[in-house]
Amino acid sequence: MWPYKKAIEYYEEQGLTRPQIMENGYRVFSEDDVIQLNKIAVLRGLGISVSAMSTPLV
Repeated sequence: MWPYKKAIEYYEEQGLTRPQIMENGYRVFSEDDVIQLNKIAVLRGLGISVSAMSTPLV
């Protein structure tokens, strides 16, 4: 399951991911960003809140 656009923007606001943003506003996700988003999706699926993920994941 892949997070929706608004969820990804929220994770970005919370400092959980930092994709590169192009001049046209598009986000460019590195391989590390994708791994991070997958970790977040798994943790959210386990019922862990975003606030509990306040520090970047390893």
